[in-house]
Amino acid sequence: MRKIILSSSMPESCILDPFGGSGTTYAVAEAYRRKWIGIEKELDYCNVIKARLSDSVHLSRIASAKDEDESQKRRKSLRNH
Repeated sequence: MRKIILSSSMPESCILDPFGGSGTTYAVAEAYRRKWIGIEKELDYCNVIKARLSDSVHLSRIASAKDEDESQKRRKSLRNH
């Protein structure tokens, strides 16, 4: 979602995700200063989304792309073996 949001929007853009699920789109939008509108009908998923968006460490990790960088390194290492 990071690549999609960064390549298709600007800061202060508004992202719409009508299928919230675990809230990945919303968390990425928050981390990169995008406004967002989300829809999720299941209360359990709404609670997951709320927890993710309240976790400033999680949002910072998204913004730093640290997890993605580490994932790319692991993939490259696996391909070379």
